[in-house]
Amino acid sequence: MIAGTWTILVANFRRVTQASWALIWLTMVHLFAICLAPWVTAFLAQNPTLPQVVSMYGLLGTLIMGTSAAISRRIEIDYPTAYEWSLRRDMVFIGIWAISIPLAFVTVYLSFVIFVVIPLLAFVPKRSHEETLLTHCSSVVQFNQMTMTPNLSLNPDASPAALARPPLGAG
Repeated sequence: MIAGTWTILVANFRRVTQASWALIWLTMVHLFAICLAPWVTAFLAQNPTLPQVVSMYGLLGTLIMGTSAAISRRIEIDYPTAYEWSLRRDMVFIGIWAISIPLAFVTVYLSFVIFVVIPLLAFVPKRSHEETLLTHCSSVVQFNQMTMTPNLSLNPDASPAALARPPLGAG
């Protein structure tokens, strides 16, 4: 859970060149929720049939997905190159997590099914591999109109002067 949310967070921040205060606070709340994951998971491992514990795990999943969606939305507002349908997908995941909270008081086993289905749904690709390859290639290899030099950085806003600087630690 922690590795997956960290990977999503890093992928979201690839477009960010300057963070707003809203983005900073959303990220802090998101990282706090991620820090709660080992504690709640250990509590769930000790008491797997208690509905209160299972609903607490569902609440934590809802909080992590909700803050992740809020961060994604904030980045989409600040950097409009993002895909507009990612919020709909995030809202579906948040809804599924939220359903597991009251469902734990009906039967904990259905909540466990939801806890297994959510990571499996994350493996469903958002777009085709060809689109991903084209997007990556267009952002990695951009040409400066004035000098016709390739920009090989992962940040499309990097200037050729920044690329010409010696690396850190080089004397």
